[in-house]
Amino acid sequence: MRRDPLLWAARVVWALQPVTMGSALSDAIADWGDCPRATAAVLVWAAWVVGLIGVLRPSPAGLTVARTGSGLALVVAAIVAFGDVSTGAAALGLAGAALALAVVAQPGFADRCIDAASYGDERRFCLRMPPALMLGPVPVAVLVVGAGIASGPLLLADRRWIAGAVVTVVGATLAVGASRSLHSLAQRFVVLVPNGLAIHDPTGLGDTTLFLRQVILRLGPADLHDTGTDLRAGAVSGALLLELREPLRLLRSTGRRRSEVTETDRILFTPTLAGTLLARAGERKITVA
Repeated sequence: MRRDPLLWAARVVWALQPVTMGSALSDAIADWGDCPRATAAVLVWAAWVVGLIGVLRPSPAGLTVARTGSGLALVVAAIVAFGDVSTGAAALGLAGAALALAVVAQPGFADRCIDAASYGDERRFCLRMPPALMLGPVPVAVLVVGAGIASGPLLLADRRWIAGAVVTVVGATLAVGASRSLHSLAQRFVVLVPNGLAIHDPTGLGDTTLFLRQVILRLGPADLHDTGTDLRAGAVSGALLLELREPLRLLRSTGRRRSEVTETDRILFTPTLAGTLLARAGERKITVA
């Protein structure tokens, strides 16, 4: 626990979700029919189990599951709070869901999940999520995942056969697409390897790019006036500048399934833990400004 306090905090908070939210959920669906109520209970428990697995075994996929699950928990808690439930139960449910989301949103938690996929003498660092996505597309995608999975089964449980069948098929398709989009954010990372540094960013680069140690001039904090190949995606706080001794060719992503080749000797990117990355890079004989 001393080594990974955020990881253990996420596990404890998520494990307590049935306690913090259970009473409010039970009150909210108490007037439902037997079949819809049982279906809702199965969906909630299934979501909790999947989320628990995600935080028990940190990984990029677990990070996506934790982010999505905690976001949906807060949405459900907010909806339930406006129903016929006691004030205390509603407040407890909201507090538990908000705490789970706050822990999962911490940079250290994301970094631990990303680094769990490292192998050999690697050290992976998560790239910061673009702020513009956090203000709209990401919450919408989370809602699409939840609604797409739950709406169809609930309609079928209420014996709305045609609507339920259509919504199940359409909802599952939309949920899969939204899940893939959310998971792409957990595949953006910088990795320190024995012979240098590599950047894996499917949203900004067409392929993983390795920068050998002998090609790197320096790595250090970026300021607002620095220019170069920009992989920050709007996340400028804590950005780093990687300067090369000579221009290298990069395959830049310019849109959906489109890319172009560009030459650059300066790359801007924003890891979640910039200070830790600089310290580890220095230990690996990379020149740090």
